[in-house]
Amino acid sequence: MESYTISDKGKILNSLGREYVESITSDQFNKAGKFDLRKRTAHQIEIANEVVVRSESFVYVVAKEMLHGRGWKMGGNGRVSLKGFNVGMKELVPEGIICVLENLHNYNPEKSGMTTFIGYQVASRMYDMGMKYTDIPLSRNDFVRARSAVKRAIENGDNLQEALFSNFIFERGERMDRGALGALALGTNMASARNINGPAFLDNPYGDSWESVYLGDNACGPEKCVEELDIVEKVRGVICSCNLSERDVDIIESHGRGITFKKLSEKYGIGIEGIRMAEKRARKKLRKPLEALVV
Repeated sequence: MESYTISDKGKILNSLGREYVESITSDQFNKAGKFDLRKRTAHQIEIANEVVVRSESFVYVVAKEMLHGRGWKMGGNGRVSLKGFNVGMKELVPEGIICVLENLHNYNPEKSGMTTFIGYQVASRMYDMGMKYTDIPLSRNDFVRARSAVKRAIENGDNLQEALFSNFIFERGERMDRGALGALALGTNMASARNINGPAFLDNPYGDSWESVYLGDNACGPEKCVEELDIVEKVRGVICSCNLSERDVDIIESHGRGITFKKLSEKYGIGIEGIRMAEKRARKKLRKPLEALVV
């Protein structure tokens, strides 16, 4: 058997992965036997966050290799590559991080190390994304505005859940507010943290606090904010569970990106009023499930 040396970073990741899977209980699975991310404990979320922070540079390497290198080696299944695909690093890296969050419970410490596991999972997810990419946009400016709103709510002693709830509801005549996604993601995390001045990472109790990491002047953008990416995945899950047609999903997401009803009308060959009604029906189906994310 080929021998190799595990780096200190690899050992820490392996330890975190083992701790995460060993903390999972049977009641965290739904009737279909699928792990329910909504049932994760606060401790499990902290572990997952730290895994993502420590593996982010590796996810970046996987994306770069798939776009510009020889592709990513998938064990005995050859390599996967995205050379020539209409997708970039700014889409792949966040998707890879979401993949880590979503699949961490599948890690088997007896079969592989965390980097092997993450590399396989992330490369598979990135390849699927390259084949069919659905975008829910979150720009740096959206994140900054959302962060400022959350800071004001905390400083003023406002009820963060109520503030997010009122900010997230779709008003008649207004299109989907992209910034609300950032506020929802950030605020949900902050509202669930008992002490925002407490440590953000398990192995450094005297290090950066949750407030400095997610609300400080040097806080990361959406591509690095674990909770924000997590909530985007939850929103995607809601959209998938509401039995919307591909056309309706495209209409509501495209309009959220600023594409006009006129252009969508030309794309689908139906009148502008038909596009408007399709978006209205889709929003009606999505409203209660999305509101439930902050209740």
